[in-house]
Amino acid sequence: MTSLFGAERPDLLKDELLHEIFIQTAQYFPDKVAIRWQNEEITYHQLYQRASYLAAVLQQTKHIGTGDRVAIWLARSARLHVTILAVLMTGATYVPFDADAPEERVNEVLEDLQVALLLVDSRRPITHPSAFNVEHVVEKSDSTYKIAQLTVNTHRNLPAYIICTSGSTGKPKAIAISHRSICHFIRADNEAMQVKNISFVLCGRNFGHRV
Repeated sequence: MTSLFGAERPDLLKDELLHEIFIQTAQYFPDKVAIRWQNEEITYHQLYQRASYLAAVLQQTKHIGTGDRVAIWLARSARLHVTILAVLMTGATYVPFDADAPEERVNEVLEDLQVALLLVDSRRPITHPSAFNVEHVVEKSDSTYKIAQLTVNTHRNLPAYIICTSGSTGKPKAIAISHRSICHFIRADNEAMQVKNISFVLCGRNFGHRV
């Protein structure tokens, strides 16, 4: 998928995984604000705590790991970012859906991609057998979270996430984005936009169609 992002620059290519970039940042800047959403602020350390806790829950109770595909169908919130990181930290690949995606389309993609788990919130009742509401896990107080030690076996050429086309000209097509590709894109984009450790970046893309 690197052709989508232009020619690769060898100086930006590293043997790393998408969530490892976050973990490294959390270790360097634990008290800096990672997410500012409405009236809520979450530091990198808090985000790391919550994501690793949820990842451990997914590993231990849902047996999610490398090679699994996990769909995320949540409203935009801080909880969404916790969930994305948690899935990546298990070694699994996430499949994003916009909050307003039709349930019929979601079910079609779940079947086509053989998704192991569908992570949802309480916006509406979901009857799919693989659905798991993450709200009761993510909304615990910070004092109860512990950074979990996770055992993960994954590789930078494995997909970090899979996006699906709209299907306006036919059946939706799945496009896998590897850890290698998205990490290269992030580093190149940060350099081009001159993003620093004091910068705030507005997230305006639709979750189901982001790169």
